Amino acid sequence: MQRTILAWLGSLLLLGRLDAAPTPFFNDAPLRAVQFVDRNEGWAVGDDGTIWHTIDSGTTWERQPSGTRASLRAVHFLTPYTGWIVGRMELPSGGNVGVVLHTTDGGLTWDQVTNGELPALNVVKSFDEKTVVVAGDGNEAFPTGIFRSVNGGRTWQPVAGNRSPSWLAGDFVDSENGTLGGAWSRLAPIRNGRFAEADVDLLSGRSVRSMKIVGQRAVAVGQGGLVMLSRDSAGVRWGFATVPMNPETLACLDFNGVAMLDSHLWVVGRPGSVILHSPDFGKSWDVLKTPRTVPLHAVHFISHEEGWAVGEFGTILATADGGKTWKVQREGAQRSGLLAIHAQPDALNLETVALLGHEQGYISAAMIVTSPDATSSPMELATRGERAAYAMRATGGGTAEMLWQFPWHSERDRLEAGQIAAHWQKMHDGRSNDLLLRQMVLAFRMWRPEVVLVDPIDSTDPLANLMREAVKEAFKQSADESIFPEQIRQLGLTGWAPKKVYAATKQGLNAPVSMEFSRVTPHLADTPKHVANKALPLIGDRAAVAVQHYRLVAARGNDALNHRDLMEAIDLAPGGTSRRELPPIDARRTQEIEQLETNLRHWQVLESLGTASGNQNQLASPDQVIGSLATTLKKLPDDHAAYGTALLARQYAAQGRWTLAREAYFLLVDRYPAHPLALEGYRWLARFHASGEARRRHELGQFQKVTETVIRPINSVALPNVGPRPQTDTESRLTLISDAAGARNWLEGSLEVEPRLAGFGPNFVRDPSIQMTLQSARRQLGKVDAAKQWYVSYLNATRIPGAEGGEATQHVWRDNAISELWVLDRSKPKPVKPLFYCKEALTRPHLDGQLNDAVWADLQPMVLGDALGQSATQSHATTVKWAHDAEFLYIGITCKRPAVAQFPEKPSKRGYDADLSGQDRVSLMLDLDRDYATYYRLEVDHRGLVADDCWGDRSWNPKWFVAVHNEPTLWTAELAIPIAELTGDPLTTGRIWACNAVRTIPNIGVQAWSRPADTTPRPEGMGLLEFVTPRRSR
Repeated sequence: MQRTILAWLGSLLLLGRLDAAPTPFFNDAPLRAVQFVDRNEGWAVGDDGTIWHTIDSGTTWERQPSGTRASLRAVHFLTPYTGWIVGRMELPSGGNVGVVLHTTDGGLTWDQVTNGELPALNVVKSFDEKTVVVAGDGNEAFPTGIFRSVNGGRTWQPVAGNRSPSWLAGDFVDSENGTLGGAWSRLAPIRNGRFAEADVDLLSGRSVRSMKIVGQRAVAVGQGGLVMLSRDSAGVRWGFATVPMNPETLACLDFNGVAMLDSHLWVVGRPGSVILHSPDFGKSWDVLKTPRTVPLHAVHFISHEEGWAVGEFGTILATADGGKTWKVQREGAQRSGLLAIHAQPDALNLETVALLGHEQGYISAAMIVTSPDATSSPMELATRGERAAYAMRATGGGTAEMLWQFPWHSERDRLEAGQIAAHWQKMHDGRSNDLLLRQMVLAFRMWRPEVVLVDPIDSTDPLANLMREAVKEAFKQSADESIFPEQIRQLGLTGWAPKKVYAATKQGLNAPVSMEFSRVTPHLADTPKHVANKALPLIGDRAAVAVQHYRLVAARGNDALNHRDLMEAIDLAPGGTSRRELPPIDARRTQEIEQLETNLRHWQVLESLGTASGNQNQLASPDQVIGSLATTLKKLPDDHAAYGTALLARQYAAQGRWTLAREAYFLLVDRYPAHPLALEGYRWLARFHASGEARRRHELGQFQKVTETVIRPINSVALPNVGPRPQTDTESRLTLISDAAGARNWLEGSLEVEPRLAGFGPNFVRDPSIQMTLQSARRQLGKVDAAKQWYVSYLNATRIPGAEGGEATQHVWRDNAISELWVLDRSKPKPVKPLFYCKEALTRPHLDGQLNDAVWADLQPMVLGDALGQSATQSHATTVKWAHDAEFLYIGITCKRPAVAQFPEKPSKRGYDADLSGQDRVSLMLDLDRDYATYYRLEVDHRGLVADDCWGDRSWNPKWFVAVHNEPTLWTAELAIPIAELTGDPLTTGRIWACNAVRTIPNIGVQAWSRPADTTPRPEGMGLLEFVTPRRSR
């Protein structure tokens, strides 16, 4: 992959915008890797682009500038002069990018040799001056996430294979032979440059975090006390080591790093209070104590006596006696002043983290209790914990971690607390309640916070409420050393008693603590709200708030009831164990603050332009709004202006004001083309302008004002003659683009984005989720040969050794490309994706929900299967029948009821977009142009309530008809959707849409016709729906 000038331009700002973020706290940045080339000289690397270097065995450490804010994850030096470092940057617009640094002068200077080519990286091994192997996250452009360079990093060759979530550990004998381990129990030997099968028992969802190979021996460690040994196959055959600890103690341990020297092994992890040592390759083990409790991430031994371990808060420990004793060489903190414990990362209050960290110096940590379910979640979520940690560091926090023992899937979001507990009890053989409390107590004893934050007190989420109650119970017990005594005796921890526990609340009443985030603060030289807004997209989709109220939920003593500040009565000295010493405010900074306060007033004007529909700005024309936006942007620094524009564009898109969203994104990419958030703009604009669904909505005038048509849930109705297009009160204002010239202009807007996106490097422009969109635009413009060329080149680039071209794989985008080639050329092998035929109806059904009309009699059903690998479907099978005529698309749904499930039958008041969560429901997705990105979605539940959206926009409210019939053992539904609501083109024979049908049965499972599928839309997983006449129907 050759680098380009545009790639250099893009990555210059993407990876090196040190001025675009608050000054990093290098001193307490977590350290992720360490290596010494001899007993004197070594390097330790970690978050915020931190590189520490020593030439005196660690007596003193000096920081080497890296030129990046990336989280540096691995380091490898061939000689004292030649070394490599790799890492990852999490992007607020989604995804990540890898960083490769190279030095030939011992780190005096580091050159960044990648420019957006590669995804996030966690592993590096070099073999000579030119040959190096790196590994990290797989993505759709580079499925395996493994790359090899033979010319010193000028070009990188991806290793072929199936999609991998994230390689976290690995070691190589040479550039074509090694073994990798990673997230979600992945373990893979590489032999002669190709994947081989690892011989190992199931790892039960645990991630492999570190690995070493010496000769034919290999060792790998990971979560849940995992230690594996490969005695004679260099990582092909594995067995589990017997660690001399009881199950309760092992349940507390997660191993992050391992070192191997001859037969000696050293293992470090979480908590960092103990290090395991084996002198005989795992036959016997010693448990060694350290002076610190926070997690350790890596360990390196240069001899049997001399070694170093690194971890959280910039901790570096050293030993001169093989690990029997350890001393602290450097650290930025010993513990956290504030610990946030939340069920999910989107509950993190980054505004609070920014204010306390930057302005008051308090070091915070976060623990996310649940993790994405590896059996059913998209692979992109495998690094959700890394994104949370990156967000914490970006806003002035210390660190974040994510537990693995409590996997969670969105399908369970509406379970009651008792059902959640029962689910985990079944998973952990009745021990989950004890395990959850044990982890909470361990967190208190390991991080040793003074104040704890928990999920909002007024949350309606049973999962969040369950976590809050668990924290309160741990608060009562963590100081008692008779509770979970193995943490005291075997892990070397001590009881710990936090002072206070607070929960966020939306209500100011009975919440004496209020924090203001919209004022410029001296040390931050910005507002906490603005800093938080930059990082919040890493963990969710909410915008920062101006004020946050907190309510006390637990405390030691009654005095805390009168506290007006989270940290009131907390005695932590600046520069001490858990608080930074901040620099003094000088006259220059005071002048900067005065200018920032002026900027703040302009920012407030900017925010007012994005308020929800219904305010005075809604009455202004798009030209007036964008004109005001452009004027305001000129008064702001570029970085503030770029973030503000992106925030507005997101708000406009979420409100269904897509014309304004388009113009705001155009401003973003035109004025700030190399800003990291420009990626978000390019992606959105490419999808928007390739979307047939968006084009139809534009034709119907639905972007600025929702049409006054209504959804009609009904018991029985004879369908009217709808005509070619529904009439609405906005009809006289429409400007149609259904003519050929208008359509071409619309579609060409998508292709104009491609060369700009290419400026950020192949990792982004090769993303098939974007390329499928661009090829859809090309097909519609008649550039079929160009689209074919991309499909073929993509299949060649991602070819999986041993897989045939027509064989379905784990790689959904390959399957999509194969299917698209078949659509364009029927002589090609049949698509590997499901294909269904929608028959033309000779008569219309009378909608009563019973499916007893003649139109349904001879139709073959679309049969749904299990989508998440969680349940059998025989007892609650689902089928969907499809038919059409010139005016309507007809859909008949039959759902057998699970015997164990009970759902309310009486519908609530009907209207737009009912809340169907927690209900037995069927979702239909329609992608008219097969871009596998934008779509219509129509949903109906067993009560007859409905919801719909277009590409996530709930303001799309088409006119459609539905009737539902309920029986004791099943429920059925009949739908009629006016074709004119979906497209202005007739449904001619041979026309093919992408589609899917997904049924969600809460606490039972998810079914789908085509996979991957989930409760949240997975447009890439749709199959093919072909419209045929009765003579051609199958």
